[in-house]
Amino acid sequence: MKKNNLFCYGSILMLLFLSTIIISCNKKFDEPPASTTGNITDTTLEKRLISVKALRAKHRSGGFEQITDDVVIKAVVVGDDRTGNIYKALYIQDSLNWGIAIKMDGNSLYIDYPAGRLIYIKCKGLYISDYNATVQLGVIDNSVPYNPTLAGIPSPLFDSYIVKGSFGNKINVREVTLAQLNSTASAAGAGTLNNDSLQSTVVKLNEVQFSNSDKGLLYSDTTAGKSSVSRNIVDCPGTSTKTVVYTSGYATFAGVRTPRGKGSISAIYIPYRSTPELVIRDTADVKFTGLRCDGTTGEPPTNITSIAALRALYDGSTSGVILPNTLITGVVISDASNGNTANGNLILQDGTGGIDLYFGPVAIFLNVGDSVTFDVSGGKLLAYKGAAEISLSSGAISSATVIASGKVVTPKILTAAEFKTQMAVPLVSNKTEGTLVTILNATVPAGVYQGNIALTDASGSTIMYTATAASFSQTALPTTAKTFTGYGTNFNTTAELILRNLKDVK
Repeated sequence: MKKNNLFCYGSILMLLFLSTIIISCNKKFDEPPASTTGNITDTTLEKRLISVKALRAKHRSGGFEQITDDVVIKAVVVGDDRTGNIYKALYIQDSLNWGIAIKMDGNSLYIDYPAGRLIYIKCKGLYISDYNATVQLGVIDNSVPYNPTLAGIPSPLFDSYIVKGSFGNKINVREVTLAQLNSTASAAGAGTLNNDSLQSTVVKLNEVQFSNSDKGLLYSDTTAGKSSVSRNIVDCPGTSTKTVVYTSGYATFAGVRTPRGKGSISAIYIPYRSTPELVIRDTADVKFTGLRCDGTTGEPPTNITSIAALRALYDGSTSGVILPNTLITGVVISDASNGNTANGNLILQDGTGGIDLYFGPVAIFLNVGDSVTFDVSGGKLLAYKGAAEISLSSGAISSATVIASGKVVTPKILTAAEFKTQMAVPLVSNKTEGTLVTILNATVPAGVYQGNIALTDASGSTIMYTATAASFSQTALPTTAKTFTGYGTNFNTTAELILRNLKDVK
C-alpha cells in the first residue's frame, strides 16, 4: 500500500509539471515580453541629475567640451527615427522643457527609444558641441588631425550611457510664433546658444500655411539622389515672416504632397545657423485643413490661363504682380543643356505668346519640345531688365506636368526690322518676346558667337546674343548668309535673338 501511495503522489506531481509545460507552450506568440526596465525611478541616477539647461551651459559655441563630472540628465524622447526623417539621432526634452540632440551611431533607434520614452543619460565621458547652432551630445572623433568632429555614441555602448525608463510619457508642446522662431534662430546663429530654450523641443505654430510656391508639392526628393528639401511656412497675412519645414529624401513621407490649406503644425525646432527649421515626425504633425490666408482652398486652378492673358496682368510696377491661382501650359523652346539660356530660366510658348519662367539657381530638367503644364500660383510677374518674367521658388519646378515630348513649334518668319519693331511693343501686349523667330538670309561679321553680334538682312540689323557659358560661344561665325532661328527677348531697350544651339543656324 505504501508503494502505491508513492506512485499516486508521483503521478500527481508529474501531471502538475506537464500542465505547467503545456500552459507555458501555449503562451500567445504576439504577446510582448514584459518590460524589465524603466518602470520604476532609478534612485541612484536621480541623485546625480542636472537639467539639460545646466548641461548645455557647459558648452561654448564652436567648442568641444568633455563632460568630466559624474552627472546624469533625465528627459523624454520627443523625436525618433521611425519615419526616417531623423537619422542616427534622438531629440530629448526634460521636465523644464529644454532640449538637446543626442547623436547615436545606430539605426531603428525607435525600437528601444521611441518617442514618449523616459531615458537617463550618464554624461560622464561624452562630449557636447554644436552643428550649425544646434547643440548636440555624443563622442569625439579625432580621426582627422586638428579637425575633431562630434560622432554618434557607438551602438555597443548604448547601454553604458543610456538607461531606459518608462514608456508613454507626455510630450510637452509649446505654442510659439514665427517671429519668435526667427528671433531665436537669429540669436543662435550669432553664437548665443545657451539662451535658446526652444531648440530640439516640440513646438506648435498656429494660423500658418505653406507658401504659395511650396503648397501642393512633394515634401522631399523622391529621385535616386534623395536630397533633403526645405519648404517654406508663412503666417497670415503670409508675406514676410517664414520658417522652413526640412524633410529628408529618406523620409517615408517624402513622396506625399504638402497640404494646401492653413492650420497648425507641431514639429521639432532646430536652428540651422540663423534659419529656423522644423522637422516633423510624420504628416500627422501638419493639420492644414482650413482656408488659406486669402480665403481660398489653395487648390490648383482647373482652367488654363493663356500666356497673353497672363502678360496682360502686369501693372507696370517694379515690385511685380503676385499671380492668383494660375495654371499655364505650353511648349519648352529653350535649351538648358547648351548654356545659352541663363541657369534656372525656362522659356515657355503657347499659341498666344511666350514668357520666361525663372526658378532660381536650380537645374532645368525639361527639354526642348516638352509640352508642360505649370502651376504658377503665387509667382511674381515682373519686368526683368525689360523682359517679362515669372519669378518662382526653386521648388516650383516640381509642379511641372509633362504632357508630351518632342513637340515642334513653328517659328514666325520675320525680317530683322520687323523683329525689332515687334519686340518694342509694351510687355503687356508683346506677342513676339519669348517666342521662336526665324530671320532668313542674314549675315554676321567675322568672329565667334560670343556676345552681341549684328545680324543683318536686307531690311536692316538686329542683335543676336550668345552667352559666354554657351557650349558654342567660341565657334566661328558663318561667312555666308544663313537662316537664324531663336527666341526673342529684350535686354533693357535692346531686342535680342537668342539661339538655342547650332542647329538653329542653317
